[in-house]
Amino acid sequence: MDRLTAMRTFCRVAELESFSRAARQLDLSPAVVTRQVAALESELGVRLLDRSTRHVELTDAGEQYYASSLELLDRFDELQARTTGHAEKPRGLLRISAPLDFGIVYLRSAIRTFLSREPEVQVEVHFDDRLVDLLDENFDVAVRIGELGDSSLVARKLGEACIACYASPEYLAMHGEPKHPTDLENHQVLEYALAPKPGKWRFPDGDQSIDVNVNWRLSANNGRALASAACEGLGVVQLPEFLVIDHLEQGRLMEILRPYRSAPLAISLLYLQRRYNPAKIRAFSDFLHQHFSSQQFGSCEQAEVA
Repeated sequence: MDRLTAMRTFCRVAELESFSRAARQLDLSPAVVTRQVAALESELGVRLLDRSTRHVELTDAGEQYYASSLELLDRFDELQARTTGHAEKPRGLLRISAPLDFGIVYLRSAIRTFLSREPEVQVEVHFDDRLVDLLDENFDVAVRIGELGDSSLVARKLGEACIACYASPEYLAMHGEPKHPTDLENHQVLEYALAPKPGKWRFPDGDQSIDVNVNWRLSANNGRALASAACEGLGVVQLPEFLVIDHLEQGRLMEILRPYRSAPLAISLLYLQRRYNPAKIRAFSDFLHQHFSSQQFGSCEQAEVA
């Protein structure tokens, strides 16, 4: 039991990057927290934390031990709850990775509601379009849009989104409206820098697909920035519809090439596949599924090809 207590203390120091802040949260003295972590390091024979006067960070060994400790403590708590017959309450730190634009537009308010319902849960959310490794980077859950390549993860569908092409009325008046995806080879386009294949746009065409090599005029790693650039007439942009709904309603953008918009892309919540998932993950998964059950992320209806 003393070792488990020391592991909990170590994890809290690692999460808060501070012995003093961890001591306040655990209602212990800084000296006790320091002794528990030092005793754990002595028993393991490795240094888990690098300390300075202002900063605490995990060593390489500490990173591995932290990830393993979280899983072990979660399993222990689950076992305790099952054995005693009491339902485990969601608690502890929940680390979330989510796409920047989707996170800010949709997830931010959902997290606020979740926190109001679960007072013993802390949320650390990283808004980043980069595909993180949940295990290596110690994330509990991740929200992703589109194809899911990692079969070791559990995916719970939250909704659907579609990607389509848009341009401003001013741009179309000056350059003409493309009628076929290959017409984009002669147009100015705005490129999403984190696309799987930059410079190549793919469009569905029945059972086949059309790949178009485009020459981008502006590249950025943020969808909302590209939508604003398209509104200013800088070129054609390819984005999820939920990012441009306001621009469409205000007439700043128009959808083009509608028959070639993407098939529905799943918006999913991902987490590690393991026998016992902590209550905080189960609670967040159930909450998001219910929260977004009636949410529309744009229409995925495709028009007929003329």
